[in-house]
Amino acid sequence: MSLTEKEADESKRALYLAYLDDFARIGSRQETMRTFYVSIVTLLLGLVGLAGTDEVFAPVRRPFFVAVGCAGIVVCLAWRWHMVSFGSLFASKRKALEALERKAKFRLQPFVTEAKVQERRTHLSTIDQLVAIGFFLLFAFFLIAKAVT
Repeated sequence: MSLTEKEADESKRALYLAYLDDFARIGSRQETMRTFYVSIVTLLLGLVGLAGTDEVFAPVRRPFFVAVGCAGIVVCLAWRWHMVSFGSLFASKRKALEALERKAKFRLQPFVTEAKVQERRTHLSTIDQLVAIGFFLLFAFFLIAKAVT
């Protein structure tokens, strides 16, 4: 049983829409992960601020700062790793969508057009990686500063 041309077009369109929907869900998951990591980093920095001024922490301040610094480094490494993974996933989904657009010969091919126009743009996941690295360096500096003093 072979598909008619109309059924084949509908099948291609349905597959394209499923990939497009999955592409949007990946973006939502990335935003959720970004919010999670920013919240954790904010919490750790808040703890540093609280412990730095409160005399209750005086006897354990140094080990507490070392623990917070280590936790911050681990969180930032995980954050960067997640953003690298999302960047890779986005790239593969975009390529699949471009291929589907070409193969289906849609009149409108936004992913094909975008790939031609914006080959050298900075991806959001790359910016997220840089932010994670920046906080990693902040926590590393903090950890080194506390270890020396």
